[in-house]
Amino acid sequence: MKIGNIENQFLGYLFIFFVFFPYITIIHIGTDIQPYALLLAMLIFVKYRLTFSPIMVLLMLLGVYSVILFFMSPMGMSEIRSMVNYLSIFLISYVSYKLLRKKRVNLEWVISNVTITWFIVGLVQTLVDREFLNFLLPRALTTDHRGVVGLTPEPTFYGIYFIFILLIITHIKHKYKKTLIFLCVMQIIVFSMSATAVLLLLIMFVLMIITSGKFFSIKRLFWLILAILIFILYLSLVPQSRMSLLLDRLFDNPYKLVLRDESVNDRFFHMFFSVKGFFENIFLPHGYGAWKEYLIRNIAIYREYILLKFFSIGDRIMSGYGSALFEVGIFALIIPFSIISLLFNIYKSQPGKFIFYSVFINLIMFSAIQLAFPVFAFYIGFLNYLHTEENREIIA
Repeated sequence: MKIGNIENQFLGYLFIFFVFFPYITIIHIGTDIQPYALLLAMLIFVKYRLTFSPIMVLLMLLGVYSVILFFMSPMGMSEIRSMVNYLSIFLISYVSYKLLRKKRVNLEWVISNVTITWFIVGLVQTLVDREFLNFLLPRALTTDHRGVVGLTPEPTFYGIYFIFILLIITHIKHKYKKTLIFLCVMQIIVFSMSATAVLLLLIMFVLMIITSGKFFSIKRLFWLILAILIFILYLSLVPQSRMSLLLDRLFDNPYKLVLRDESVNDRFFHMFFSVKGFFENIFLPHGYGAWKEYLIRNIAIYREYILLKFFSIGDRIMSGYGSALFEVGIFALIIPFSIISLLFNIYKSQPGKFIFYSVFINLIMFSAIQLAFPVFAFYIGFLNYLHTEENREIIA
């Protein structure tokens, strides 16, 4: 093998490593998601002969616009992080697509080893030492009533990470697909014990059944009942878990759940205010650095509904799509439009799958998932890869 090919393959797998281990810290820079996947994407990007599909052209234009908007905003660390969000989506998705298309990385091998490695770490943290490998992370926040963090800063991040891995696995044929799905679900429910992630998993499961066209089949009914029984068993084993607390509040009064739970209240109003700001500004961008002032102004209006003592008042918007709509306005719609377009071309003969994937991925991106999350950008590049005709045989 030529030296150049070895170098390209090494860079490709190093890039993939940092995509799927996005919180591993080499130098502490004050952020949860580390920039190494983006830096390697920039390095690999210039090595390719640049050819862009229409979707990649749109994402590139969004990245260019984010740079222009940066120079029109007050320049600080928060503004840099906002710009990086949109550059990451384009560069990481483009490089991911190129690596998969040129067979520089083995997707089946990557997904298998990523899932197994994370499972081993989560298992050791759950059964032996809750702080196992925490020194590799920028921070590790957990309590006795929460799950472990895996290789992320928080149990919620851990659970959401495996929602994405599970989503990728459902797209493809894989020799050990059922085993990998089981390992993902275990990490979401048993290891992370994240109320947010378990809720997303339930939404995913129910939405998959509804869109399958076989909602009333005996097999689907069996899996639905089994899932409910497992969930009830889980709650009985960990009665003091956060999920149990949230369900108690939900059944008591759904309206009060948003008003009483600190985390739910915080995330709901971040999403609500960011979308509200998008419509109030008639779809035009607010730019970077405008969020904190807008947030404080709206807190004064809605203060009777907000738990001020625990509310996050800062420069970051705790909603992926919410932040995009607020910061770049109507240009943010490029992201869901790109995903929906790719999914339509992949599943135009399977409308149920098209609806499932389109609704689910765009729904969860309104939660507190950062746009700079590398696995999200990889997912877009992965869909672009599946879109090419020669890869249709790997689609489940």
